[in-house]
Amino acid sequence: MPAIATMAGSSGYGRSQASSAAPSNDKIAQSLTTSLSAYNSATTGSWIKITATEYANLQVNVASTSIAGITTAKIPSCTFPSLTSGTAAACSVVSAVTPSIPANTYVYAVLVKPGASITGFRIYTNTNTSLYTGFTQLGGNLPTSSSTGTDLNYYVLKNNTTTVGSADSILGFYHPSIINMYLGIGSGFGAAGVKYNTSTGGTITTSTNFGLSTYSNNSGFCIQALATTTVQW
Repeated sequence: MPAIATMAGSSGYGRSQASSAAPSNDKIAQSLTTSLSAYNSATTGSWIKITATEYANLQVNVASTSIAGITTAKIPSCTFPSLTSGTAAACSVVSAVTPSIPANTYVYAVLVKPGASITGFRIYTNTNTSLYTGFTQLGGNLPTSSSTGTDLNYYVLKNNTTTVGSADSILGFYHPSIINMYLGIGSGFGAAGVKYNTSTGGTITTSTNFGLSTYSNNSGFCIQALATTTVQW
């Protein structure tokens, strides 16, 4: 599956000039205030930490936005899981409350509830929603998350011009300490379970099996993506 480059300085990367102004054709920039300078100066493929207000603005300003990973209504019910500690490649099984990323859309932002200060968190997508290999990293590593256990962390992706592919896609992630990732659990949550692999050692390839282990209990991870059908940045 095609994906934007993930390393700063590689071919196709450029650095925008820092500015306090939002370009008239950039709906992401128009949604930012506190984080605008960081966004303008970031390299293509970088994730930039933004505020809750800015994340909400994106959903209003970026047309045809879809929500994937977890529905907004289910986020407050997420809690700490009972998963084996370790570095993990993981994803939720697609369900009504943990929806896939629609085909032919561009992911441009994510929300994560990691439960701890995490460095090295990565986002992955996979167009085969029934198999748990073939994941491709989207962008670089997320900036370090905040340390308060209940915090939601919000990030925007700079200049993604490649869709997830021609089929609906699973939202996956790599977490350096999976036991600290928030999870919705139980019949009231109503998801289809999660898949994870704690034996990756941090090395993820397209052959890595994200589905090596399963945790059911109507569960789903607290990670959300925003995607749109058109480039508006």
